[in-house]
Amino acid sequence: LGATRGPGSALLGRAAAGPVAAAQLSVPPEELARLVFGSPGSPRRQKTLERWRTQGLDAEALLKALRGDVAMLVYFDAAAFFQSFIRDQRPAPKGTVVMEAGLTSVAPVLQLVQKQLQDNALVFQKEAQGSTTRFRTRLLEQPVSLTLTPERATLEAGEVLSGRETGDVGATLRTRFGAEAFGPGHLSLMVDLGRLRSDLASARSVPGVPQGQLLASQVFVGALLERLTPLEYGFLDFAPADGGGRLQGRVVLRER
Repeated sequence: LGATRGPGSALLGRAAAGPVAAAQLSVPPEELARLVFGSPGSPRRQKTLERWRTQGLDAEALLKALRGDVAMLVYFDAAAFFQSFIRDQRPAPKGTVVMEAGLTSVAPVLQLVQKQLQDNALVFQKEAQGSTTRFRTRLLEQPVSLTLTPERATLEAGEVLSGRETGDVGATLRTRFGAEAFGPGHLSLMVDLGRLRSDLASARSVPGVPQGQLLASQVFVGALLERLTPLEYGFLDFAPADGGGRLQGRVVLRER
């Protein structure tokens, strides 16, 4: 990667608080296209362009539609987790994944999405209002929505986010980890099992779950998580610099 900084993520600047994981890739558009499709003139790039051309897709237009920023946030839903755990007698991940990519043009992305949905025979709903187009479907019994605007593509999968304060999650992460992590021009990744443990322990009542069963489940799941891993949180950040780049990371373990 060169020293040119990529754009900042709009998602991180206005998201629900309390993610258990976060990731961001912020590079110049040409570098993002190189990472995804290969270098210009390379066999990988040519093969990709030819394959999409035979499918009636303008791959070059799609490459130019990428702004250079991609971000992802993962949230844990304790209530949905305990409802599922008590019903099925086994733990299963429950929560929400939000991904967003900045766009300079929406038309090529809209064409690609519609073709992929049709080719995979997915049952979906399409809603269009002004310059916004939204697709809704279900995957693995979970609701999935993809919203396209002229500025960004936003994918939400899993439980509906509700009851959380929204704010500048990116600023919170930069304050916590320093070194401009999760800012423009950075590749950053964070996993926070401390937050996951807190979400599990702070569930005071869950609709449809007797209080005694909830408390017993919290004790069991907490003990299971302690046995599985001592990780409190992990963090990794890379930023390009003249002549190379700067890589930093941090892993914090719980005392047993």
